[in-house]
Amino acid sequence: MTRAEVRRLLNNWPLVLRLATDPWAKEFAESVWKQAGNDMRWMPSRKQLRIMRTMVREAEAQREDDFVLIED
Repeated sequence: MTRAEVRRLLNNWPLVLRLATDPWAKEFAESVWKQAGNDMRWMPSRKQLRIMRTMVREAEAQREDDFVLIED
């Protein structure tokens, strides 16, 4: 885990916050956002990092699935 990776995940975090629908996922996403915003040196635990990676990957995939270049 590097600061650069955490920064990349947090740069995509607003998308995660918007797309999270499950109550647990929403609460986790909001908690991460609050912790990261309150302390610029904050680093997630290994478990948090694993969940963050998954949530960002799923949010990006969902965004790509919803993106239409040309409508029929």
